[in-house]
Amino acid sequence: MINIAGDSKSLTALATRAHLRTSPLPEAKRHFERLLHSLEANPKLTCWNSAFENLLALHNMLEQRTTHAVVDLLFDASAEQFLPEAKALVRTARNARFDNALTRHLEAIAAMPPALRLNAWRDTFASVQRCEGYYEASTANRLAKCIGALPGQDRDVAILEMLDIGAKVIRGSGWDALVDTLYKTCAAGSLPRVIRATLDAAARAHDADIKDAVLATALHIDRCSPEDAEHVLARLVAIATLEDEDCPLELTDLEAISMLRDLRHTSDNDTRAYARPDFDDLIRQQCSYAAD
Repeated sequence: MINIAGDSKSLTALATRAHLRTSPLPEAKRHFERLLHSLEANPKLTCWNSAFENLLALHNMLEQRTTHAVVDLLFDASAEQFLPEAKALVRTARNARFDNALTRHLEAIAAMPPALRLNAWRDTFASVQRCEGYYEASTANRLAKCIGALPGQDRDVAILEMLDIGAKVIRGSGWDALVDTLYKTCAAGSLPRVIRATLDAAARAHDADIKDAVLATALHIDRCSPEDAEHVLARLVAIATLEDEDCPLELTDLEAISMLRDLRHTSDNDTRAYARPDFDDLIRQQCSYAAD
């Protein structure tokens, strides 16, 4: 494991790659499983991050063989049109296995002396981002939950680094859970700033992701000051009505109406006094657009 982790071009790594490529698939999978189990069992390994990356890279080759085997097993051997579905199935199973290893490692980071945790988290965050096809919203949420174990002054730093515009776009379903984790982890005074960064990040991902982020954000408005709540709600409405210049959505009129109704319901639950949009008028306008 250490030889593979330290140098992906070492003789051990090259031999492992050849074995996974040429040996019978069941044997190759058993060999890979032993390697991954070793990584799981050693979450404090000094070269853990590089080992994680290299194992994922090795699995990409094994993944191709497994995908074709799934197609042969479940469909006609020549049914190439089923390859995307089979690949998604294999990728989901792969991610679940690597999630276990990542969780163990993040638990090890949380148990480190407080002064060491932020840099250790940063190194793992950077490593996971480099793993093509693995870094998604659910993975980001796993990393975000570890932020709660960082010293208080480091938490907002880690959150904003995760959401920074220079970071790789977070894709995949689960933005509502990620948003909830981030908002509950940041300091109360930092919530408006984290909300802005979260909405910006979700807007760079996908229409469905920003919708999840908007509705999840609305549930936390009552934790902002009335002044900040007013600004946050105004932006959420601007996103829903396609008037936010930083968030180029392609919502249908019915989707916009649904979002506005959800925002109105959430806003009504906040009994504090501050300026709010006229939701009834906005919904009537969207209904008129839909009718046209």
